[in-house]
Amino acid sequence: PQRTSGLLAGDQLPALERELTQSILAERAEPGSPFAWQDRAAECVSGLRGGKLVFDVASTGAGKTLANLKIALAMRPEAARLAVAFNLRSLTHQTFEAFGKHVLRHDAKAFSRDFVCLLGERGAVEIDFSKEDEDDIETREELELDGARALLVPEWLEHIAGRGGESDAAAKERLAKLIASPVLVCTMDWIVASGEPGQQDRHAKALIRVAHSDLILDEVDSYDTKATVAVMRVVQTAATFGRNVIVSSATLNPPLARGIALAYSRGRAAYEAMFGAEPWHLVIAGDRFDPQSTPSPSVQEADTLYRDTMRSMAQGLCGQAPLRRAEVVPVQSAETFCSTIAKQALALHEHNATPLPGFTAGSRSAWCVWRRSRRA
Repeated sequence: PQRTSGLLAGDQLPALERELTQSILAERAEPGSPFAWQDRAAECVSGLRGGKLVFDVASTGAGKTLANLKIALAMRPEAARLAVAFNLRSLTHQTFEAFGKHVLRHDAKAFSRDFVCLLGERGAVEIDFSKEDEDDIETREELELDGARALLVPEWLEHIAGRGGESDAAAKERLAKLIASPVLVCTMDWIVASGEPGQQDRHAKALIRVAHSDLILDEVDSYDTKATVAVMRVVQTAATFGRNVIVSSATLNPPLARGIALAYSRGRAAYEAMFGAEPWHLVIAGDRFDPQSTPSPSVQEADTLYRDTMRSMAQGLCGQAPLRRAEVVPVQSAETFCSTIAKQALALHEHNATPLPGFTAGSRSAWCVWRRSRRA
């Protein structure tokens, strides 16, 4: 009981400094800016008690990366600890660098001390959650770590630090980076081990990390069925330990949102069985609508709120004048391919071109050609 309560309390594990959290949250977008929604979402969650499941469905390019960081810090401003998981190795490292550019403006030392990037894990799970990019030839046999220097590891964690063939110093450094760092940016294949039934003995580090971190899960709709179920187990595990979860995707479909809400609610039920009833909140945030929230919804209530919000957003988009129109053009022969493309490019330019700042005359357009051929 004593060890369990200590684990859930997160005793002695480092968190982001309160001054850094306040500084990041205090940096606000200009009123009317395309990124002002980030601050509205952060304000919404800051006033909610209990656990929170957040669906960030903002459009691609609307600034979900920074929004997720702000939302996570607003939910736990006094002791923020985060685990951010992605499906692509390249996107994992890209987000780590994006966090760095933003945090370095506030506290250069904090980023090198508190943020770590992890790519891949040897023997974590059989499911390939972390997809390789087409030009990525790196092997997944090695565990790649970057960041999180000079962190102290609490004594109660040192007994799981050992790993075959490693010195004590190397094992402690690995443990500090994986568990003690306030912010871990990693590929999903490592973090998902926390929810694997019967695997906690081999993946204690992942379990402890999830138990002491709020989660940001990116593009969860990119996985196949087996992997998606495993991700939902991570969501349930996090909720069982009273953690907040942010699910970020511009294309999160209603059935998947319903499943994630179910997983989170089951985890919250286990948490409340241990510590007593406490309300939790479902929050839906995006750049095209004000954030929506509801306390402790049933699965059906969560599904209804999500569908209604998405339907309202779609209706708003339908009422807007389309800015760009594409066109499908058949090409009858190889000889007419280039001339057809050139003709259609000029036609589309006339419909879609727009003046750009910095150009004194004329309008500009950008376009691409997608060739789809049929095999005999």
